[in-house]
Amino acid sequence: MKRVPVWVWIITALIVVGGFFGERYMSNKEQQAIMIKVAESSEAKSIYEQELKELDSTAFTENGIIKEYSIEKSSINHNQMGGINVKVTINNDSKLYALFILDKDKNGKLVDDGAGYSSKLDTLLKTGAQK
Repeated sequence: MKRVPVWVWIITALIVVGGFFGERYMSNKEQQAIMIKVAESSEAKSIYEQELKELDSTAFTENGIIKEYSIEKSSINHNQMGGINVKVTINNDSKLYALFILDKDKNGKLVDDGAGYSSKLDTLLKTGAQK
């Protein structure tokens, strides 16, 4: 029986390891794309707007503190307890933001499973003035 050279084993091992990590990388990219699609869906936007209006009853109006929001795509990730973490920037100010955990309820409907917001937003909401 002929002995296989060591370099053949090394190349084979590199191909196997590279394939494993390549597949894992592609799987994570696909999962990220799905989470972004959910976070930007009309159902999710409805949740953001409803929650922001609960914080500021005049949100998205001339008199509101919260005028607009945008979804930070780079913040979208899988929550360890289930669901999707999403950060929403308010009024184009990186220090004004709200955090959401989107998840599906037992009926498959998208819900907010937890939320929070920045201390700067908290201060603005309490004082009632845009700074």
